[in-house]
Amino acid sequence: MILRFMLLSLIPLAALIASGATADCHYKFPKKINPRRVRLCSSQLPQWGNHPEVEASLPALHNSSLFCSTKSVVLNFFSLVNVSIDLHSRSDVLRIERSCDLVISVTNGLTFYKTFHSIKNKPLVLAYPSNKSDVLLTWSDKLRWKQWMIGIGLGHYVAKSIDLSAPAFPFILKATLSEGDDGSKGIVFVVQDQQELQSRLTYFKENNITRYFGEEALTGMGRLHGVVYLSAFKGRLLSVQCYLYKFRDLEDPVGARQRLDRSVFLSGVGGSADGPKPRPTVYRVNYEEGDLATTLRKVAKKAQFSGVMCIKFKMNPFGRIVFLGFEPSWCRDLQRIDTVFMEAYLPLAFYTQAYIRRRLRNTDSNSAFSERLQRIVDGSHVWFDDKSIQQLAAGYSLSSKKNKAMTADLPSISLFDLSFS
Repeated sequence: MILRFMLLSLIPLAALIASGATADCHYKFPKKINPRRVRLCSSQLPQWGNHPEVEASLPALHNSSLFCSTKSVVLNFFSLVNVSIDLHSRSDVLRIERSCDLVISVTNGLTFYKTFHSIKNKPLVLAYPSNKSDVLLTWSDKLRWKQWMIGIGLGHYVAKSIDLSAPAFPFILKATLSEGDDGSKGIVFVVQDQQELQSRLTYFKENNITRYFGEEALTGMGRLHGVVYLSAFKGRLLSVQCYLYKFRDLEDPVGARQRLDRSVFLSGVGGSADGPKPRPTVYRVNYEEGDLATTLRKVAKKAQFSGVMCIKFKMNPFGRIVFLGFEPSWCRDLQRIDTVFMEAYLPLAFYTQAYIRRRLRNTDSNSAFSERLQRIVDGSHVWFDDKSIQQLAAGYSLSSKKNKAMTADLPSISLFDLSFS
């Protein structure tokens, strides 16, 4: 459907990003964790050996100003826990549950899948898709992701395919490498004519790239692209945030007007191939909940998704949103902006722990599993029972009074009329 955005703030988020920046910032793991804060752990594959581990001391986390800056709001609610554990050991899985209130991914979906898919006894505090369809593996390959979207009835949210034997120029040419494959970043071209197409196909052949495809050029947003951040737990959508990123048009440096009907622009790319990449201006926007939120609820439910995900999107010439892929990873502004992180991860922490408490109520109190659940509850009850933190987390939900009141007060602005200076 055509989406109409509502401007949340005329103040670019770049100001918020700059306010959190700290030179030589490095997180100091506390000797004693404050029980009023969520104990946060992150997962990765180690650089050595064959044993997947949980490791909180990653640069993406402890060198981020979200955690190492004393001005960060996040520090009032979260503490990083420095643990390194062999997940194939049952006793170490239990140690994770004693040490962590929430385990998240700060890598890409494929690495997260490799870390946990073969582990039968997963930590109960892990934010990981709970279905058996290997959705993280499917989403890591853009072509398989498109087929998955079509299979769940959302094919109109993916770019239309282009017949390479008779293409309409310009169009987008992509290699279908999975996340983590060498060269998987940046194998995307805008193809303007037949000569350029032959040049790109020759490049693929010379580099033994055999899986590639063409897609329609998405020209409905000019040099803007959008990003949605969402959190979900066991298929239930918890929160949604939507942002617009604006890059200046090199042919119109003043940026007086976006050429929304003509510009073919690759998401996330600014400047020329040889020149500097200008930093975009970022705007937070709201959306008509009935369209986008309903679609994202369906995605979360079909995937039985647990965790946080970012979704880049463009628009076609008719103003319809087209998703570019699902990234269940530690995305750009989750690392840099307090409000983005809080809105994504605080509801996730609450729903993870609420689920554990429901299981405890329905479990034989004399069983070993009940003891396991009770240990998790005992370790998290101080912050979980805090009414002010509960209200803050609830305020981020789509159905909250705060969210609805905010939406009602915002002016409606058609994306086709956007002309930010």
